[in-house]
Amino acid sequence: MSISPLPDQMRPGMIVLCVFAFISCLATLGLMGFLLFRFIADRNETRSPLYKNQYMILIFSLVLADFQCDLGFFLDVMWLHRGEIIAPSVGCWIQAWLVNVGDLGSGFFVLAIAAHTFSNVVFGHKIGLRSLLLGSVALWVMALVLTLAPIFMHPSDIFVTQGNWCSINAKYDILRLYFHYIWVFIAEGLVVIMYLTTFIVLRKRMGTILPQLGQRSGTTSGAEGPQNNTKTKKISRATMYMILYPLIYVVTTLPLAAGRISGLAGKSPTKTYLIAGGTLMACGGWMNVLLYSITRRIFI
Repeated sequence: MSISPLPDQMRPGMIVLCVFAFISCLATLGLMGFLLFRFIADRNETRSPLYKNQYMILIFSLVLADFQCDLGFFLDVMWLHRGEIIAPSVGCWIQAWLVNVGDLGSGFFVLAIAAHTFSNVVFGHKIGLRSLLLGSVALWVMALVLTLAPIFMHPSDIFVTQGNWCSINAKYDILRLYFHYIWVFIAEGLVVIMYLTTFIVLRKRMGTILPQLGQRSGTTSGAEGPQNNTKTKKISRATMYMILYPLIYVVTTLPLAAGRISGLAGKSPTKTYLIAGGTLMACGGWMNVLLYSITRRIFI
């Protein structure tokens, strides 16, 4: 269950993982601090305060989940410093907890972003702020319950060394499947379905609306026609940008999830594959922060 001492061939991959996880930790922590400041500073705003912006609430929850997962990966620096991975141990337990609950949280909130966009675009239904907040709390509770359940079943040895970091013990792979990866794949599958449906519906509607706006702009007085055209294009861009958050999640988590599932089928992935999948997953945090930095003006 422990690896002592750390083989020299494991160190380079763990160092790369720690570097990208550290970058994501700094990026996500900075964005959370910025959003919290804006939520508090805008509390007395009468016109569109940021804390009532539903997309910002979902993005904050997503980044919080990313931070936990990235922090878990970054704890590999502890094993590099010690020259060994000790399991079971407090450090191993904390690392496994952060990676598991962070991954589930990320999956649930990219699904929430996809569902929110899907509801707005496909059905024209806007979710109420109270419902969205209650739903967000429910998703966090679900992530915590799914992470806690295997711990209650096997408290003494549930988290051990798996590859280059601590995770659920291989002898409890069935629990890993039912309480973690099946939910990851459900989230990814639903995200892809909603993404494709939203994209098709949006393209179809834009193809119908834009020619009509072009005709109206020639008969509408003042700047109303061009303003409607600009507003419609802005909504289209906002929708497409929101779809990118779930897309980042699928791209960064699918390789590692697929590798773990292949292990259940008897084809265990190599440590090189696992560290590459973990490193890609650790990039999700800074990618989401970068996307927010590029696109935030369109949502505020």
